[in-house]
Amino acid sequence: MDHHRQSFLRQLQSLDEPMKTKVLVLSTVVVMVVVVYFWLGYFNSIVSAPVNDGQPVANGQQDNQPTFFQKMADAARSVGQLFEKPREYQVKPN
Repeated sequence: MDHHRQSFLRQLQSLDEPMKTKVLVLSTVVVMVVVVYFWLGYFNSIVSAPVNDGQPVANGQQDNQPTFFQKMADAARSVGQLFEKPREYQVKPN
């Protein structure tokens, strides 16, 4: 594993400067998307309780858990909706 990592770093070091810049920008974008995804998930878990047909769901009573891909699609839609219209969040301390 260590040898593989060293060879990858050597390959990066041997790239020309424009390609290094492209790799840096691409890796930064990927990391930022992952961070924003988890931040939005955390933020949504703090702000709102799970809802089922307009009624809050008690903890441990959710029967239809969304899959990872459904969560990713919902997150993408949520990010798109952030730019469409402002929202009001009511944070209720416990």
